[in-house]
Amino acid sequence: APPPAAYVGTTPPVNAATAASAAKGPPAKNIVQRMLSILNLGICSAMVCAATYTIMEVDFNSDDLAGAFVAIYMIIFSSLLALYEFMWWAGVGWINKYLRKNFGFLYGIKGKAAFIIFVAFLNFGLKPSRDTEVGDIGMDVEKFTFIVGIVMVGSGVAHLLVYFKYYEYFANYQAPTVGLSPTSDEPAEAV
Repeated sequence: APPPAAYVGTTPPVNAATAASAAKGPPAKNIVQRMLSILNLGICSAMVCAATYTIMEVDFNSDDLAGAFVAIYMIIFSSLLALYEFMWWAGVGWINKYLRKNFGFLYGIKGKAAFIIFVAFLNFGLKPSRDTEVGDIGMDVEKFTFIVGIVMVGSGVAHLLVYFKYYEYFANYQAPTVGLSPTSDEPAEAV
C-alpha cells in the first residue's frame, strides 16, 4: 500500500463491494426509521399549531381555562418529541443527556409509540371556543385538532406495527448517544 502522503489531494481507492453498497443508497431499514422520524417532526409542528390556535381563542375572563392548560401541555410534549427526533439528525450532547435521564422511555420504539398515542389523546381534549380557520386552508381549528389527533394515533400504531411485524427494520435501532460518556457497563466506542 502506498504511504498516506500519496492520497493527499486525491480520493483514496475504494473496493468494489463498498462502492456497490454506496451506490445503492441507505438500506430500506434505515429509510423506514427516517420516514417515521420525519412523520413525527411534522406531527409535532401540527400539534404546536393546533395548540397555539387554541390558546389564541381562550377567553381568559371565563372560568374555563382547561383548554389553555391542555394546549400548553401539547406544546411541551410535542417539543419533547421533536427534540428527541432532532437527536437523530443532529445530536446536541446536553439535550440528549437531559432527555435520556428524564424521558428514557422515548429511547425505545414501544415507549415512543406509547408516548405518541398518549399525546394524541390530548388533541381530542381540545375544544376551541370559536369557529376560527387554520391559516389559509379553510379548515376550522376543531376539525384540524381532530385530524392531528387521528394522524398521531396512526403514527403511534404504525410504530408498533412496524416494530412487531417487521422487527428487522428496527434490528439496528440504536438510541442517540451523543454527549454520553461510556461507563463501566457500556462499551466504549471505537475511534
